[in-house]
Amino acid sequence: MRELKAEKKEFMKNVSWLVVAKSIPSFANIVEMIILARVLGVEMFGLMTLVIAYVRVVSSLVDFRVWESVVRYVGEFLEKKELDKALSMIKFSYIVDAVTGLLAFGVCILLASVANDIFIKSADGVSLVLIFSFTLVVASVNTTSEALFRVFDKFKVIVFIQLAKSVFKLGSIILALYLGYGIKGVLVAYVAVSFFEFLLTQAVVNWVLREKGLHSWFSSKVILLSSRMREITWFLVNTSFNAALTIASEGRVAVLILGYFFGSGAAGLYKIARAVIKVIYRIIDPLDEAIFPKLVSFSTSNLYYRFAEILKFSVKNLLKLIIPVLIIVFLFTERLIELIFGGQYIPASDTMRVLAVAVLFTGGAFWLTPMLLAIGKPGLRTAVSIFKALTYLALLLLLIPEHSYFGAGIAYLIVEFVHFLAAVYLAHKFHRTYLG
Repeated sequence: MRELKAEKKEFMKNVSWLVVAKSIPSFANIVEMIILARVLGVEMFGLMTLVIAYVRVVSSLVDFRVWESVVRYVGEFLEKKELDKALSMIKFSYIVDAVTGLLAFGVCILLASVANDIFIKSADGVSLVLIFSFTLVVASVNTTSEALFRVFDKFKVIVFIQLAKSVFKLGSIILALYLGYGIKGVLVAYVAVSFFEFLLTQAVVNWVLREKGLHSWFSSKVILLSSRMREITWFLVNTSFNAALTIASEGRVAVLILGYFFGSGAAGLYKIARAVIKVIYRIIDPLDEAIFPKLVSFSTSNLYYRFAEILKFSVKNLLKLIIPVLIIVFLFTERLIELIFGGQYIPASDTMRVLAVAVLFTGGAFWLTPMLLAIGKPGLRTAVSIFKALTYLALLLLLIPEHSYFGAGIAYLIVEFVHFLAAVYLAHKFHRTYLG
C-alpha cells in the first residue's frame, strides 16, 4: 500500500512538471492566437489555418509516432538493464524520424499546388505551403527527444526547453508582424523555431545520456535490435497507422473540408472554436505522457493492480481539473471570445460550447491508448482508431455541407461520446482479464 501511495505521489509530481511544461507553450499559443486573430482578421487568419492544416495532415499521414516506441522499448530495455539495446533503440528512432520528416517535406512540396486548388484557394497558397513545409525536416526528431526526457524522468528539462521555445517563438512572431511581413513572416518564424528546438534538444539529450553513464546514441549499433526488430516494426506500423487516423480527431481534416465548402473564413472561425480543446488538452496531455511510462513499467513487472489503480487515480484528478474550466467556458462563451479574440469571432460561440461538452468525453477516455499500448495490444488500438476516424469523417461529410463549422463541432461531439463508450467497455474487459 505504501509503495502504491509513493507511486501515486511520484506520478503526480511528474504530471505537475508536465502541466507546467504544457502550460508555458499553451499560454504562449493563446497569446499568439490572440495576436494573429486580431492582426490578420478572419479571412487571413483562416488562410494561415488552412496552410498549417494541410502541412500537418501530410505529416500525420507519414508519421510513425516514434516517440511512443521510444517510451515503450527504451523504457523496457532500461528496466531490464540492457543499456546497449536502449541506445540502439534511440538511434533507430532518430533515423526513422529523420527519414519520415524528409519524406513528409517532399510530399508537401509535390502536392502543394493540388492542395491549393482544392482546399486553400489563394494566390499565395503554394508559396505559403513551401515555407511552412520546412518545419517538417526536424519537427519529428524533436518529439523523439522529448520522449527520451520522459523515459529518464527529466520533466524539469522539458519545462526548460518549452520555456525557451515559447519565448523564442512568441518573440519571432511579434517581430515578423511588427516588421510588416504578415503571414509569410509568421511562417518563417515557425520554421526558425523548429530548428532552434532541434539544436537545443540535441544538446540536452547528449547531456542527459552522459549523466546516466551512457555513451552517445550516435555510435550505437542498430543491429543489436535484430531479435526484436519484427516486434518493433509491427509496433511502428500500428502507431503510424494511428497517426494517420488521428488527423481527423485533431480537427485538421475538418478545417480542410470547411475550406473546400466555405472558404478560409469558416476555417478561421472553427479554429477559434477549437481553442477550448487546445486549452483542455494542455491538462490532458501531461497525464497521457506521464502515465504511459508508468503503465509500461507495471505491465513489464505484471503489477496489474497498480496498473488499474494509477488509471483510476489519473481519471479522477483529471476530471477535477477540467470540469470547472468547461463550466466557465460553457456559461460565458460569447464574452470570452469577444474579450480575447474580438467581436468578429462571436459566430463561433455555439460551436465552442459543443466542443466544450465533447472534450469532457475526450478527457474521460484519454487513458485508452496508453493502456492498450502498455499491455501489448497495438492492433486493438488500431481497430478502435479506424472505427473512430471513419465515423468522424462520415459525420463531417454529412454535417459540414449543411451546418458549416457548427456541423463540424457536432461531429466531434458524437464521435468522442462513442469513443468514450468503447473505452468503458474495454476497461471492463481489462479488469476481467488481468484482475479477475
